[in-house]
Amino acid sequence: MAESRFWEGFVIGGLVGVAAGLLFAPQSGAEARQTVARAGSQVKEAVGQAYKAAASEVAGAVGTLREAVTRGREVAVEVTSQLGEEMEERSEA
Repeated sequence: MAESRFWEGFVIGGLVGVAAGLLFAPQSGAEARQTVARAGSQVKEAVGQAYKAAASEVAGAVGTLREAVTRGREVAVEVTSQLGEEMEERSEA
């Protein structure tokens, strides 16, 4: 979660920086368009990295959840089996 917040801040900070640079830097129209294009590429790359990081976190969480569900299922089968055996023993006695 904290890493997700980091990337959000990173992207927003980048956008604010680009906007401030465009507003305060005297440039011709062609230069401004090139600057915007470069900034757009940088933002696109940052967003792609943030997406990959988030996807990796989600994949890890899904893997952990699957392991927990599998282990829970195994425990449930063990407990059910034990309870069944105990019930049989009590009914025979």
